[in-house]
Amino acid sequence: MARQINTPTENRIIAGGGAYDQRHYEDHPELGTGLISYEHAISPRSFELEREALFRRSWINVGHELRLPKVGSYFTRELEVLNTSIIVVRGKDRKIRAFHNVCPHRGNKLVWEGHPAQETSGRAMAFFCKYHGLGYALDGKMEVLRDPDNWFGSQGCDLHLAEVPVELWNGFIFANFRPGGPSESLRAYMGEHIWSALDDIPVELYTDHVRGHGEINSNWKTLHDAFSEAWHGSVLHSQAMVTMRNITFRAPPSRFDGPHRTAISCGTVPEGAYTFDIERISRASVTGSQIRPAREIEAPKAAFGHDQQDWVAVTFTVFPNFQLQVYAPGWINTYNYWPLAHNRMRFEINQYFQQARDFSELFARTTGIALVLDNVRQDLGLLEATQQGLESRVYDTYPLIDEEHNIRHFHKMVDERISAYRQERGES
Repeated sequence: MARQINTPTENRIIAGGGAYDQRHYEDHPELGTGLISYEHAISPRSFELEREALFRRSWINVGHELRLPKVGSYFTRELEVLNTSIIVVRGKDRKIRAFHNVCPHRGNKLVWEGHPAQETSGRAMAFFCKYHGLGYALDGKMEVLRDPDNWFGSQGCDLHLAEVPVELWNGFIFANFRPGGPSESLRAYMGEHIWSALDDIPVELYTDHVRGHGEINSNWKTLHDAFSEAWHGSVLHSQAMVTMRNITFRAPPSRFDGPHRTAISCGTVPEGAYTFDIERISRASVTGSQIRPAREIEAPKAAFGHDQQDWVAVTFTVFPNFQLQVYAPGWINTYNYWPLAHNRMRFEINQYFQQARDFSELFARTTGIALVLDNVRQDLGLLEATQQGLESRVYDTYPLIDEEHNIRHFHKMVDERISAYRQERGES
């Protein structure tokens, strides 16, 4: 059965012909219309600059507090882009803290299992170094000092794990690695629009969590670009979403708040319109389960500024590498793009749901997850070809159409941050 996309009278997104009544470059003339360079996607030098200018000087999402349900719950994060590993833990005072995953005695990696490059998680009341058995409390202080008489003065007792500043936003944990500490709070960094974006959503009900990740030979920004426009959907995803063929997308203008942005997608998918039998049987699609949860999400007013009935998704992008999507009728999706080199990255997807009430709802959710991941794999599979094409350097610059305005904004923000960092260092 072919899927028909019904659009609201505001025509915030047009599918199947038509056009939005105003071009994006008219809403954001500061972005320009010229050709752009992808040199920063193929240059090792640009990758090194991004480490410092973007990731070490921004608030970075490192996880969600759902992974820390009890006192002593912890997980580690390998942050290759910052040449570090961190431990994120819930302390005895129930406060969430993060520490560099390094023993201050001789520099051994403190928490790991199997292989030191692999992330791990669990629960502990103290962290013990595998090298000499020194133990550190959940607040980072020295707790078990072996052979105390053999230390000089208070050097042993003074050992303390190096703490990383963290702040929470609706359960999402953000860390800051700026030398000397953060220059501003997470709230100030996000701005009031993004900070209050989920105020109308009962995030406390989203207790079911699914996480997936993988690595590809691609620059991290090319995947960010792919998830910043829907124009490719009717071509790249036409096999998985047959009903998207021959559809022309016209997205509404995004809202830009400094380096961050809000993008919206409106329209409706009629109930019972599915592409494959498994979708019909499970009542799911590439936009997730179509069974309404116990508490249905209303359109975030932070995105629309008013009540909106016909909507599909809202995407909030927190610069540089975190995106959060709110999908109707009621699930949340996040992406993290982790650079490993100028031509390699780790991709992470997290999905959050309200607790399923019965098997039908669980079946729909599970099918929806599989369909979403299948689409994501199509994006990932294409990007290695994109990277190879860019690295050929056949072209110096590339055009972006009006529909790719989010990409133009993102690249402008990257360039501005790198330029500011180089000026700070006195580089030309």
